[in-house]
Amino acid sequence: MVKESKATEVKRYTIQQFYGSESITGNSISYDGRKVLFSGDKTGIYNAYCVSVEDGVRTQLTHSEDNAVLVTSYFPDDDRFLFLSDKGGNEILHIYVKNENGEEIDLTPGEQERAEFYSWSQDGKAFSTGQISGILVTWTSMKWILPLLNLLVFLRMMKDTNLGPSL
Repeated sequence: MVKESKATEVKRYTIQQFYGSESITGNSISYDGRKVLFSGDKTGIYNAYCVSVEDGVRTQLTHSEDNAVLVTSYFPDDDRFLFLSDKGGNEILHIYVKNENGEEIDLTPGEQERAEFYSWSQDGKAFSTGQISGILVTWTSMKWILPLLNLLVFLRMMKDTNLGPSL
């Protein structure tokens, strides 16, 4: 015997509603458990936001108008956070730290190096990243020449330490 099911009416959205929706990606919980960090494209460009767990208040942390800001992680013991960003959509992502004073520092400078965040060490004193450089695609044969992948480990610096390119 086949059981009849009732059809559910599907809600329709206008094109304005469809394109007006926000996409959210990434998340990290702050060291004290009071905030959740994420990226959202509410303005048309991904930026970093946090939302209070206590009252749901959302705060915009970056204000990029050109380059997507994709959050990766809060620092283990303060409100600094790491994020990925490229320049003008070139897809050459760099890892940045946003300090508590608002300063943004590129931890992986270089013209053609694409960086990725992997994870924090178990004790929270270092994190690992990968850098990819030298990507070459031969379109005529659709053959990829594999990039050189370098694994980097950064020590987590104290709040008053400059996290500049001299790491």
